[in-house]
Amino acid sequence: MLKPNAPPKNQISISKEDSLKLAHSSRRFEQASVSTPILSLYETRETKRRTNLIFSAKFILVEKEFVQTNAKNELLLALDSDHTGLCNLDTTSKPFEEIRSFIEHHIEGARSRIVEGSPKWEAPSALDHLTVRSRMSAESLKQVLRDPPSQTPLDQSLATDTTRRATQGSSALSAEMVSMVSDFSLTRREPRLPCYIIHPGRNADFYGRCDVLQLLDKTFLRPLSNDEAQHVGGKELRSLAICGPGGIGKTQVAAEYVHTRKDHFDAIFWVYADQPTKIAEGFSRIAIEMGLVSEDSADAKDQTVTRDIVKGWLANPLKTYDDIDNDAQKIAKWLLVLDNVDDSEMLTDYWPLDGPGCVLATSRDPLAKKSRFLATDGVDLGPFSREEAADLLLKLTERDAETEGVEPQLFDVAERLGGYPLAITQMAGVITRRDLSFAEFLQAYEEEEFREELFNLRLEAPGHRSGYEHTLATVWAIEGLEKNGGTLLDVLSFLDPDNIPERILTTRPVVAALEGFPTTTTAYQKARSELLQYSLVAKDKSANKLIIHRLIQDTARGKMSNARFLAIFSATARLLASVWPFDTSNWGHSVARWVVCEELFPHVLRIKASSSRFISSGRELGESLEPETSLELSRLLTDAGWYHLERGNPEESEEFYDIAKEICISLKSVVTKSATQTQPTTASLLSSIDHRLAEIFHHGGCSATVTNKPKMALSCFETYNSLVSDDFGTNPSGVGTRLAISWNELGVAHMMNQQWQKGEECCLKAIDIMRDLNLPRTMLSFPRVNLGLAYWLMGRIEESLSVLLEGLSDREASYGLNDRESFITGRFLHALGNVKATQGDLDESFAYHQRALLQYRSTVGDNHHRTAATCYKVAHHYARLDQNEAAMHDVRKLLNQALKIYRDRTTYKPELARVHYKKGLVLLSLGKANEAKASFEMGSRLYSDLVPGGSQPKRGLDEADLENLVVFWSR
Repeated sequence: MLKPNAPPKNQISISKEDSLKLAHSSRRFEQASVSTPILSLYETRETKRRTNLIFSAKFILVEKEFVQTNAKNELLLALDSDHTGLCNLDTTSKPFEEIRSFIEHHIEGARSRIVEGSPKWEAPSALDHLTVRSRMSAESLKQVLRDPPSQTPLDQSLATDTTRRATQGSSALSAEMVSMVSDFSLTRREPRLPCYIIHPGRNADFYGRCDVLQLLDKTFLRPLSNDEAQHVGGKELRSLAICGPGGIGKTQVAAEYVHTRKDHFDAIFWVYADQPTKIAEGFSRIAIEMGLVSEDSADAKDQTVTRDIVKGWLANPLKTYDDIDNDAQKIAKWLLVLDNVDDSEMLTDYWPLDGPGCVLATSRDPLAKKSRFLATDGVDLGPFSREEAADLLLKLTERDAETEGVEPQLFDVAERLGGYPLAITQMAGVITRRDLSFAEFLQAYEEEEFREELFNLRLEAPGHRSGYEHTLATVWAIEGLEKNGGTLLDVLSFLDPDNIPERILTTRPVVAALEGFPTTTTAYQKARSELLQYSLVAKDKSANKLIIHRLIQDTARGKMSNARFLAIFSATARLLASVWPFDTSNWGHSVARWVVCEELFPHVLRIKASSSRFISSGRELGESLEPETSLELSRLLTDAGWYHLERGNPEESEEFYDIAKEICISLKSVVTKSATQTQPTTASLLSSIDHRLAEIFHHGGCSATVTNKPKMALSCFETYNSLVSDDFGTNPSGVGTRLAISWNELGVAHMMNQQWQKGEECCLKAIDIMRDLNLPRTMLSFPRVNLGLAYWLMGRIEESLSVLLEGLSDREASYGLNDRESFITGRFLHALGNVKATQGDLDESFAYHQRALLQYRSTVGDNHHRTAATCYKVAHHYARLDQNEAAMHDVRKLLNQALKIYRDRTTYKPELARVHYKKGLVLLSLGKANEAKASFEMGSRLYSDLVPGGSQPKRGLDEADLENLVVFWSR
């Protein structure tokens, strides 16, 4: 391995022989470390070393990528050290505490397993010649490492060992393997406490609301009486909702409370709750920040997993797992803030139904405090009194009532602003910036009111004055802005209000192509300062993000003419597209970009929502926007929809594709009518539109595939294939890979409609094109595995086996055994298990299905539909091999995991029916007749929902009937 005196990494030279030995050692390590806890440390400082006799330089010798193994139980730590100081840890540092906790935790786990007893350990196949069960001298060990035994060559498959064990029959079922495969319990990681995730900073000008803060103290900090503690078992969930209209100060009260009461809680979590995606992202961040999941793990990318892990900790918030006694000293106190809950139903899957914690919600809905689960208590936040408003106005304008005297108009101004804190704050900024007396301000304000009434710009209906003063104050403040500040505010009004990354506005400002928008750093900083001084925005300095009130956004947009609205909408869309991490991979399965997408996605949602103004007015977006903007917006919406699909929201992604398609179709109509197609610019534009439409139909087809809509998938992929084929005719050199992909996807659609032969023809075309392009053999994986399944379903078993084995061999040659490169390896293993079962080789089938399940768990995680499908297959094998109660317990665990993954999604009704029926058979074998009957009835009801007319075979249902309903890749 690398040493401190090794050459720089760009000069490292490893011989072919050493490369083979390193690959061999790495492969054995990967096979042996399935459940081994691993501690990996890397440096973040450069190490100084000589490059020759005279000169020296600094390099980071051990980077994160060098040490990271991606093992399931790996703890990855960055140390603030160079290479020579890696082992010289400060015993008071946080990394030292994490290492100590890691070691103590696993030592305690080992002790518990010894005390409780555990199955006899079987050495993984990788350790057959380096087993820890036999002693070996140091010299012998070195010899083995230098010269790997000839009987275990580099291309040895893990399947050899697994198959060898499986062919011995049921008696060879390893208890360790069964436990590892069927154990879906969430890995417990030590929580990092204290943990404070608080988005808004504390408002230095916060004023009043003492009665509300006292009510919060009484609700959250009051100790339980003995009778109360005994009644709730020490696990009372306390909740309170702060309700009121926009601009009344709900969020500011919540922020003041969490900042001033931090010492009373071990953990405080602030979650924006106005959109389902933001709630999911908030819970994911909690899981990662608390250390409940590793940031680089598959679990961290699965928002269902992070949600369940966080809810699990909230229900039983232990400070440490070293001692599981739930006495008061071991229980952490937590506060969850749910800000801007507009629809409490969105919280159904996230609400902590149990646990000794506190939930504080803010909502514009006055009924939130009476919600069936949102709050046990609540308060309606009203405007400030005349005296309170006057005091706040004096404070914000920095005027001393005693030394300067109180102008008689002060109370008139306070009353005129309606007691709304945000209106008072904004107008204080205006008074200060323009150096107005209260009398001068009141005179100008009255004139402004007359003008506003004249132009009828009020946002409320006539006769409803509540809140109008606040809206009017906002309008007055906005109109006083300079050009750069006003234009920047207009753009901000189209973005999500809670967290606006400034890089959206500053990375490529010229793409906005908008008069008045700041395009230099100096101009931007000046415009931002103006908005901050007028209290129209707030800044989160730690994250370089801006926050703007929703009512200010509404007011800014409400003042725009249609032409101005279109100009700002277009500029904002271009700015967003300039920083969005578009997926450029051919097969579109890159998860590396998810972190950036997650941050920007709420802003794309706002742009999508703003597009409704054009649609509702009967105008087409493609007709309203400039052609380049139309194409860029359609590209942004299409790719954001694809990201939404990848995160497990296929049905919700379809709306993105529909809008993107509408933009392209209307633009195409405009271009076709306005110019002849023989003009080079027109031809190029039409080609770009078709390219974008092809991508939209591809993504729409993928969404239909995932949601099990065979006819829709076929229609989308036929259009996609046609568009790409036409493009290939004019641009063969740049379209080849896309054409191959289009044939593969069309093959999938035909197979979903049980047109196996057409599926075969399409897959063969895809493979032929890829071979003609001399693409890497692993690029053929998708059409190969689909072709193999087509052969299997047509009964051409030997052809299927040959194609699948060849495809798996190519992947193993490139990525090693059981790779984590992509779930596609799992598809090959799954399909091979099916083929072997058809051949009657049930033990090899079992081996392949077990490997498929483990591979899916390490790539797409424990809550993916592919994982659920292989849970079903492995459960079938376990039930076949061993009928004792212990084995059936593992079968039930696997089937229950599948049910949990599929849940009540209509997309997976066929799969749910199959699992319920299988569970009924298992329960029946255990003598649990009543439970079995309920499972059979559920499977039968789902079957009736799926077949035309709802009729069932007269002979009764069997497993084959249910299997035929399931999409081909999940069979």
